[in-house]
Amino acid sequence: TMKKTLLFLIIAGICSCNKEGDVEPAREKTFLRYFGSEQNDVAVLALEDNEGFSLLSTEEIETGISGQIKNKIHFTRTDKFGNLLWEASYPPKDSTVADDIDMKAASFIPLPDLGYLIIGTRINTDNTTDLQLVKIDKDGSRGPDGAVYRTIAMKKTSEKPLLSLEGRAVIEYNSDFIVLGAIKGNGDKDMFVAEVLGSDLDSCTWKREHGDRPTTLINR
Repeated sequence: TMKKTLLFLIIAGICSCNKEGDVEPAREKTFLRYFGSEQNDVAVLALEDNEGFSLLSTEEIETGISGQIKNKIHFTRTDKFGNLLWEASYPPKDSTVADDIDMKAASFIPLPDLGYLIIGTRINTDNTTDLQLVKIDKDGSRGPDGAVYRTIAMKKTSEKPLLSLEGRAVIEYNSDFIVLGAIKGNGDKDMFVAEVLGSDLDSCTWKREHGDRPTTLINR
């Protein structure tokens, strides 16, 4: 009995040295994970790779002004067991892009060894929209070498002052990017395609609009 008691005390002493921070993340092959906060997170897209999962969503933030909602692009990265590695919202509060700008997520692609390119929609104060690109590095850094923002807008005219462009999808093409968007306004809904320079997203090599009166619904 004395030996059993002594063994129990030794085991109890060893276990009592562990703290909450010493606990390893879960390693289950089958798992269920929940992500989000007090804000609504609208799921958009999830991609898997050898290291884990990349999750894209739109974060809906209540401003407290008559139920008004501000949107941010939200990106979450987990390991292959679904444990959170990092998450970030764009634009962040410390960004040179105004924090009160609305941005909704649509899709993204991984950039090998570099990070991710997200495409979405920027909502302007006059309720028109522009195609929005956000290029982030692989750990979600938002410093000087972190996120790069690029907005593509429709050329508005006196005949069509409320033309809008919504981001839909993006692919990599010869070190540059092909972006797909939906043109809306003035009763028409057409397709927009452009090639964007991959180095800094600073300019478009070419732009094309497709549609001839009938509405063309664009998705991916």
